[in-house]
Amino acid sequence: MRNLSFFAFFILLCVQSVAQSSWQSVNSGTTKNLMSISFGTSAVGYVGGADSTLLKTSDGGLTWTTVNYSGLNFSQFEKDIIHVNFINADTGFAIVSNFRNPLYLGRLYRTFDGGTSWSELVTGTIAPFSTFFFDIDNGYEVGSAFFAGHVIIKETNGNWGPGFYFDFSPQDFLYTIDCYDNNMCIAAGTGGFVYRSLDGGNSWDTVKTVTDSAIHALKFLNDHTVLAACDNPMCGLIISYDTGRTWQYDMNTLTFLYPQLKGLVTSKKDSFIAVGKANADTSGVILSWHNGFTSAESAPQVLYGVAMANDSVGYVVGNNGLIMTNRNALSIVSPEQEQQRLSVYPNPSEGWINIEMREQHKVYLYDISGKLIYQSDRFSTAHHINTSALAKGVYLLNVDVRSGKSIWRKLQIQ
Repeated sequence: MRNLSFFAFFILLCVQSVAQSSWQSVNSGTTKNLMSISFGTSAVGYVGGADSTLLKTSDGGLTWTTVNYSGLNFSQFEKDIIHVNFINADTGFAIVSNFRNPLYLGRLYRTFDGGTSWSELVTGTIAPFSTFFFDIDNGYEVGSAFFAGHVIIKETNGNWGPGFYFDFSPQDFLYTIDCYDNNMCIAAGTGGFVYRSLDGGNSWDTVKTVTDSAIHALKFLNDHTVLAACDNPMCGLIISYDTGRTWQYDMNTLTFLYPQLKGLVTSKKDSFIAVGKANADTSGVILSWHNGFTSAESAPQVLYGVAMANDSVGYVVGNNGLIMTNRNALSIVSPEQEQQRLSVYPNPSEGWINIEMREQHKVYLYDISGKLIYQSDRFSTAHHINTSALAKGVYLLNVDVRSGKSIWRKLQIQ
């Protein structure tokens, strides 16, 4: 019976999210597919899209206008602005390529005047897909190349190179790169591979994750925790707790929407938003996590990009000109939940786990297959579970509150 409740919880989560969405549409002024979004400040942001579409906001995303620009060159095959990345209100980068088929294509451009004029950057042999910049003269671009795949090229003090080429197939793209600091960076793409540098991009190691699917986005949550968004309905999010050395599926974000994820953003609050496509149809998916609580919501179109205007306001973009915002994107814990103050410690556990909450509750513990391995026999504000006999690994803790609410947490047994 409890196993049925375990799976019914995730179905209920999806249904409630659709009916009570906290994300609202914003008029974009276009029906073109939108692929990338970036905020240079909390007020000024940019969106890149199909057929040379470039949008800009100067009021924090409330209104968007089409930019009348020069310097970006398009062709029949390179017609989309697939990536925008702004480091302040006026200075940023864009990649012109073909979103559906970027093989052998792509050029990197830079603007200093808020997207009005652009100049092409000569960076080396690469079909670029995305970038990461510390400042105007230092950063990375990733993608593919002629006769080479999984390519990283570094910029140091305005000079591009060297390039790192990890295989011989140009179909193998790197789609994303993120850096925690000047030394620690991770890139990922097709095949479920990640490439890590701990010495400022001078050398990279190769790590195979738990998935074979493409990883379209990854982000550091802190100096040792990394999230990655997979383009496979049975993958969703994967997570590393050791700076990308080992990976596991993130059980906190399970949902029967079975998302194929395309974009990911984190905040200073150690929270994240992931977006993509629902497996069952052409609708979009928005996953949010904050303070141990997960929200899964649907969107009317497939989503590709997500960004934070500031640490509370999130924006997502997708097909047919869709822009949506949540003005309180990463504060998704309701006041009632906040008052409950659920505490689960220590986590990871090496012998005992304590579950404490102001409201009376029962607890149930499952392994990752959904098998019930422990349940409490009474409602209480505190429970203590002996975990010394359990195998090392990830478990799911279900807290059933007397008022009828159900809360899930991931538990690591060491």
